[in-house]
Amino acid sequence: MDCLDVITSLGELQGTCYIELLPGKYANKCWNDGSLFLTEDAFCFFEKIIQSCEPAYDHYAFTAIDRETWAQIVPQIFSVADRLESAPTPSSAPLGSFCESVAGELASNFESYRTTVVNLLRSVASWLHGQLDLESHITILGL
Repeated sequence: MDCLDVITSLGELQGTCYIELLPGKYANKCWNDGSLFLTEDAFCFFEKIIQSCEPAYDHYAFTAIDRETWAQIVPQIFSVADRLESAPTPSSAPLGSFCESVAGELASNFESYRTTVVNLLRSVASWLHGQLDLESHITILGL
């Protein structure tokens, strides 16, 4: 399930089809040291939360989101992870509307996939939480 890995090292990137979470505001450079990189399959697990909290967000643009907005987003990501972890079946998992692209895998391999997604969500939320202690913004560099 490499497509659901959280990537923090530029050397681990394969190609350029990643969404970058950049600590701070965009400064005319992509592929920054210190950024977090996610595939679309990984990002889709919390993209709708971002959309609901930040009306200016666009999947294909660069969107600087302030600390206060992230402070609304991060607990929701943790909440999805908690609900997924305790979901007894795929149909009770809180992801149906989040990731249509991976719904089949979630249904057919629920136990191991659930663990992978819970770890992904918690890793991203923890990283965001830590960055917000240091930065006033985290910018999403979309595709």
